Amino acid sequence: MANRLAACFELLTERAWLERPQAGLLAPVVQRERGRLARRAQSEEALFADLATGGVPMILLKGAALGRWLYPAPDRRDRLDVDLLVDAVHLNRLRMCLEQTAWQRRPPSASSSQETWHREGLDLDLHWRLSDHPVFFHTLGFDELWQDARPLAGVPAPIRALSPVHALVHCLIHYFGTHSKEPMPALFLVDLLLLWEALNGAERRQLDKRLQDLGLHGLAARAFELAGQTFPGARPDVPLDDWRERGRHQWQTALAEPHGRMQGLRLALRAQPGPGHKLSYLASLAFPRAEYMYQKYPGRFPLGLPGRYLYRLVAGLTHRGGRK
Repeated sequence: MANRLAACFELLTERAWLERPQAGLLAPVVQRERGRLARRAQSEEALFADLATGGVPMILLKGAALGRWLYPAPDRRDRLDVDLLVDAVHLNRLRMCLEQTAWQRRPPSASSSQETWHREGLDLDLHWRLSDHPVFFHTLGFDELWQDARPLAGVPAPIRALSPVHALVHCLIHYFGTHSKEPMPALFLVDLLLLWEALNGAERRQLDKRLQDLGLHGLAARAFELAGQTFPGARPDVPLDDWRERGRHQWQTALAEPHGRMQGLRLALRAQPGPGHKLSYLASLAFPRAEYMYQKYPGRFPLGLPGRYLYRLVAGLTHRGGRK
């Protein structure tokens, strides 16, 4: 199912967010997906045990975390991989731990915020920023997130989950930073609705302050509009009119609308705090990491690495290649 709702189908129908005229036909699919996710949860637990031996603080993100506290059980929330956020200063120690426990690193990508590891059918995305989108590079650092992070039952202490407020903020920036140019699986809208329901009054006030500080009221309004259109039975009691109005004065709201490459670049540069970060971001666009360039353009090149950068520039100008 493109929207990845099979595992939580019963939850949605119990809440009347979905009608269930085809429930009998879907039952085999639902059971198959829940069985797959139950096996995945066991593989995840083996990974957590491996990583916990190093004592490095880590934050479990997205499906693997939400399935363990927001949903009734880990097999009710679909996921394709495990996402872990770590402070960049501990990255090399975690890499050593992964290598010692037979994990293999995937070929490097152009990302400057994450890398992927693989073992026995399970992928691990190791993040050192909460988002890979340049507008959100400096949104919520690890230390701030860790202060409010919550323990998870059955998961070793060095690994925690985002607080409900931060999890909802992450849900927003993940969509508008990753899925804004492609259809968003409805599963992420289920996360959004359940997270809002999970907040108490004090947490909703805290969320409002975080949305203001980060300029996310307009994006939050748009996301909940989509959620309401997708699941009319949900009827979340969010202050949409207030959020829309406040979002009109937040430049980040432009991410909710279609925009071209140049506007995207302007938004990305505006988000970088100071000339040094702006120059660093531009340099990363022009000169991706060397390991990525060697992997993307293998073989012998005149001048070695400089030759690869030159080839990439010429290919981009002639529309025959460029960064992917």
